[in-house]
Amino acid sequence: MTVQPLYDRVLVKRKDPETQSRGGLFLPESAQKRSHLAEVVAIGQGRIGKDGQLVPLKVEVGMTVLLSEWGGDEVKLKGEPHLFVKEKDILAVAL
Repeated sequence: MTVQPLYDRVLVKRKDPETQSRGGLFLPESAQKRSHLAEVVAIGQGRIGKDGQLVPLKVEVGMTVLLSEWGGDEVKLKGEPHLFVKEKDILAVAL
């Protein structure tokens, strides 16, 4: 199933969490933190500005973005977890 987010919503897929510590130790699942990095999978048309005009989003499909740990609405698409977030909830774009 393909989905198209509406307005200022962005569909992202979180990157896999780190499985190894900085010192080289492998971390069990219980010790792994949720990744703050996610890849943009789909974007909406944009948000409606104060003047009623459509303002395009700043993010594009394929960009890597930084999210807060618990933001967004989680959905499963094709058996994989994805998040719907509003563009304003994206903290930064990874360069």
